[in-house]
Amino acid sequence: MGRNWVVASSPGLGSGQCLVAADPGTRPRARFANIAEERVMSDRLTLDEAAVELRTKKRWLNDWLLAHPTDSADLPYYTPVGRKKIFHPSDIARIEFALREELKSRSVSGRRAPVKRRILKSEARTDEAAWKLAAELLNDPTLLPKSSG
Repeated sequence: MGRNWVVASSPGLGSGQCLVAADPGTRPRARFANIAEERVMSDRLTLDEAAVELRTKKRWLNDWLLAHPTDSADLPYYTPVGRKKIFHPSDIARIEFALREELKSRSVSGRRAPVKRRILKSEARTDEAAWKLAAELLNDPTLLPKSSG
């Protein structure tokens, strides 16, 4: 089981010093630590947290990272820690920038031109020729098409 840590600061403590207790019922002991550094440590995000930060699914983010392993400066979008990926706020900002650039490049290509209709030869000629042939074979002038005009 993991321990529940209690961190507290007190006005009587020196700069960067805080009180730490392993369990809520135990007496805290003083520890020197740079509180600002601890706050920065908490700014690091896991893949799940980065996906939440980007308002997307973990699977989508992982697939996007596989397709885009580095940015334009050839820097990875995350810090590999063993099999895990750790994200800093600057990594999230770079991912968002890359997504905007991707969107911009897609819209630059513009909308597709409307599809032109295929022009086929009219079949009126074929029909006219067929009626003419039928009229000649049957010797019936009533089968001839009436001329317009």
